[in-house]
Amino acid sequence: MTITLQYRTLINYLKRAKTIIDMAVDEIFSFEEFSAREDGHPRYNDFYRYWESEESILGMVYRKKPHALRFQQEHSDLDKILQSKISNMAVTRSTSEALKPFDRDLYEAYVIMRGFGVPNKDLFS
Repeated sequence: MTITLQYRTLINYLKRAKTIIDMAVDEIFSFEEFSAREDGHPRYNDFYRYWESEESILGMVYRKKPHALRFQQEHSDLDKILQSKISNMAVTRSTSEALKPFDRDLYEAYVIMRGFGVPNKDLFS
């Protein structure tokens, strides 16, 4: 049992190390890479927080970042769609599962923000 636990811990460590290396390289992820789930969490981590409800303090912090303000101004239609979907999503099992239907829209926003020159580490933290 201890060996199995150590093996799982090692596997999880290696997965996280790969994510960190990928972020260091800072390539734009494919949709499959972006939407992948590791240990039940989306690879894009807290990226969805840019579109949380107005009551979310953390969401407000994200939305005031310069690249978020630019996105809101230049892509207001997509911004409004994401804000409506994410602020009204029903979390019945987990946030990760609740976000899955929005992965395509989130990915589109991700590619746009990467086009602004914003690195992955800034978008995903």
